Amino acid sequence: MKKNGFLKGVADLLFPVTCPVCGDVVVPKGRRICSDCKKMLPYLKGPACLKCGKPVAFPTDEYCDACLGRERSFDRSASVFEYNTLMQRMIGDYKFRNRKDFALFFSDELETGFKNHFTGEGIQALVPVPIHASRKRFRGYNQSAILCGELSKRLDIPVYGCLVRHKKTVPQKTLDAAERRKNLQDAMSFVEPEDFLSAGFKPKKVLIVDDIYTTGATAEACAEILKENGIEKVFVLSIATGNKTN
Repeated sequence: MKKNGFLKGVADLLFPVTCPVCGDVVVPKGRRICSDCKKMLPYLKGPACLKCGKPVAFPTDEYCDACLGRERSFDRSASVFEYNTLMQRMIGDYKFRNRKDFALFFSDELETGFKNHFTGEGIQALVPVPIHASRKRFRGYNQSAILCGELSKRLDIPVYGCLVRHKKTVPQKTLDAAERRKNLQDAMSFVEPEDFLSAGFKPKKVLIVDDIYTTGATAEACAEILKENGIEKVFVLSIATGNKTN
């Protein structure tokens, strides 16, 4: 057995992969979720809004009510799952209860989502949604940054950590659509990463990676700043999309 294979075998014994749905050890090895549990996941199916990716009522509908006749700062958004009670718990465990290991499962699903929706867009960099330094100290990590790091390995696309959250905001989930937009006003700024500066590379097409898309306020705020700083195309990929509108 090669050294790397041996070390992975030891790691599997000491830290077996647990299912993000049922919490049991996943069998067989090499999978991130139980086969039966995977069948319970609310994958988005059927017609979706061409702008934000939310489900639409009829196959003939090109846009949802929130996007109809409305300009968005981002060019297009897509999600993998519907945000139901199960996804709320799974994403909550990942974000707030230190289940950083779930990032591997979510990144597998986001990789598939990327290939389904954005393969032909020529995306040059992945952009994590920033969190305030105080929130990162309390939580210990930025869930979006971890997802970007994992996707970067899978897709061979660099992470463009150019957004900084300098204003401590109220959690978006507690606010309505209008309050979400106001909450994010002047909350973020753009800082060109040193590694991109030294390489003399400025991406023109980027993908924002986040956990949940609800009203799109966070995606809008990030995309607006990115485009103000020379990014030409901004796409958004999230784990799940919620049912709030506007």
